[in-house]
Amino acid sequence: MDVKSGAGGLALAALLSLAQCMNPDQPVDSDRHGLGRRGSPTGVGGRVTDPDARPVSGAWIQPAALDSPSPAIPEMAVVTDERGRYFWQLPPGRYELRASARGRREARAPVLVEAGRVSTVDLVLAPEVE
Repeated sequence: MDVKSGAGGLALAALLSLAQCMNPDQPVDSDRHGLGRRGSPTGVGGRVTDPDARPVSGAWIQPAALDSPSPAIPEMAVVTDERGRYFWQLPPGRYELRASARGRREARAPVLVEAGRVSTVDLVLAPEVE
């Protein structure tokens, strides 16, 4: 019997659709691609450097929502690339970003994320004092 036809096919399609809805790995933003209403990315991006403007790769960027109720944040953190750059798709709202890296002091900065826009936040991580 061909499962793609008849009642068996409908049941299989319904089961697959239900399984897709229950997948916990789906993104939390409603448009599923981090795009605003006009198709533009929504989130925050920037660069993490040391005091001499050299990139800090592998720095962790973590947001804390400042709005109440707070929007769902899709990941726990993002990590800077080899050029110190990062981008994070976040729902619109007010956040405080925190950057940290081993052997460096933490840096914090407020940011307002607006629908259909990418806010730029560059952070400087100074060395820890020994």
